[in-house]
Amino acid sequence: MDIGQSSQGGRGKNKRSWTKAEEEVLINSLLEMTTDPSWKADGSFKSGFKNKLEEKLNDKFPGCGLKVVPHIESKIKWFRDKYNVLSEMFRTSGFSWDEEKKIILCERQSYDDFCKQHKNAQGLWNVPFPFFDQLATIYGCDRATGANSETFVQVVGNQQNETINLDKDQTDEDDDIEDTESVNQSNQSTPGEPSSKRSKEKTPKGKLRKRKLPEVVDLTSSFNNVI
Repeated sequence: MDIGQSSQGGRGKNKRSWTKAEEEVLINSLLEMTTDPSWKADGSFKSGFKNKLEEKLNDKFPGCGLKVVPHIESKIKWFRDKYNVLSEMFRTSGFSWDEEKKIILCERQSYDDFCKQHKNAQGLWNVPFPFFDQLATIYGCDRATGANSETFVQVVGNQQNETINLDKDQTDEDDDIEDTESVNQSNQSTPGEPSSKRSKEKTPKGKLRKRKLPEVVDLTSSFNNVI
């Protein structure tokens, strides 16, 4: 039995089991909205999208009684929580995904240890979760998971900034050395030369020679070509 077939939505006495068919309509409707700029923009669904989901579900299943509050709202949160915890799991050593069976692959002890720190992972052991790929499309680009939420493009951008900063630091060090050497050479003047003339030949403080930074390779384009 898939994990979604026995999952419930709602609070208290309003809880009800969702059928797999109802879940599929909900997920497919969210997918449609994800690609529709009138419903989703800047990584977030627009106001009223849950009412639209209620309308779609009741049109497809007359008399189902599904409401935004508490059923649809609760179900969407449940799906997102499960997707987020699975994504976190796959960034942990020892976990992988069986694409055919739609289940997690790991040692049972590793799973139990993970659940101690992530309560939302409970109930996923050896149970198919068929909507992971669809949820990745719906939520994969707008998840907020703190420091670990960097996209590949952001990682590349940070690497480029680090390259520029490191090169700048090295340039400043080189210029400081060259500036010091210039000062030392100016102090080694011919005997009898006035000290005032020697001091005028010193390199003015703060005027460092500028060097052109090396060109940074566009790693993002290379990555896309590999894919």
